[in-house]
Amino acid sequence: MKVEILTPRKILFSGEAMEVVLPAEDGEMSVWDFHQPCICRLKSGRVRVRQTMQEDKVKGGLFFSIRRGMARAGLQTLTVLVDDVPREAS
Repeated sequence: MKVEILTPRKILFSGEAMEVVLPAEDGEMSVWDFHQPCICRLKSGRVRVRQTMQEDKVKGGLFFSIRRGMARAGLQTLTVLVDDVPREAS
């Protein structure tokens, strides 16, 4: 699926991903291709992007620390809008 993770100032990630794990307000949420379209609020935590099946399910992938934000999932797209990332994660 096509994934974009954006802050008001920059693009943190833009590319293809197999799975994205989000820190949703109601609990951790995993988004894959053909996910039911939805919009959710995100709380402080880490967004994990797995680009391939070879990446370990527990440790693999790219990580982005966020304070809060919103995510919009479509059938083959995911857009994540977040506040500026904490300084230590920039």
